[in-house]
Amino acid sequence: VSQPSKEDVVSEFKVKEENITVIPNGIDLEAFKPSSVKKSLDYSIVTTASADIPLKGLRHLILAMPRVIRKCPSTSLTVIGKAPKKSKLNKLIDDLNLKDRIIFKSGMTEEEIVNIYHNSDIAVIPSLYEGFGFGAGEAMACGIPLISTDSGGLKQVIGDSAIKIKPGSVEEIEEGILKLFTEETTRKELSEKGRQRMEELFDWKIAAKAYVNLFEGIIN
Repeated sequence: VSQPSKEDVVSEFKVKEENITVIPNGIDLEAFKPSSVKKSLDYSIVTTASADIPLKGLRHLILAMPRVIRKCPSTSLTVIGKAPKKSKLNKLIDDLNLKDRIIFKSGMTEEEIVNIYHNSDIAVIPSLYEGFGFGAGEAMACGIPLISTDSGGLKQVIGDSAIKIKPGSVEEIEEGILKLFTEETTRKELSEKGRQRMEELFDWKIAAKAYVNLFEGIIN
């Protein structure tokens, strides 16, 4: 499957009416980059989802955890985002006996976030809707194999460089995780494709250049 050019990606975001041009967000690929240390598989998952935002789809990922743990008993989940307060999500985690398997982390530096990606085997973005999808892009930039919905702006971000799942499908989350945990070749392939896509299409320098060109065009 051929990859779209930078111009193709920018054009996907253009709104022809009223001469509005939308420039895709960029990611700092010098900060978010693959680790130089080879990591052994320990069945660790990372996601980015504040627990109090239902559209992030975290509930569906949590519901997928028990079956994954039955197949891969060492499985753990790190959530980059705010922990739930007293809510239905707390009860769900308690009811599924997952308190020792899920950790929430927030208020971190960029370096600490990158370290979480480096210490994870796969990333899952189960969002029901995303405006852009920074979590997906950051994981791909760090060379982390990704499972993601393609709702909203995620479609442009992930392209064909992730395992795509239907929003709200617990079964597809389960199958995607188990596939990556058991197929080293697929993990390696998605790791390389994800990083390449970020370098070719979503490097912050590409976005910066697009801004400069836009401003110059308006001035001229």
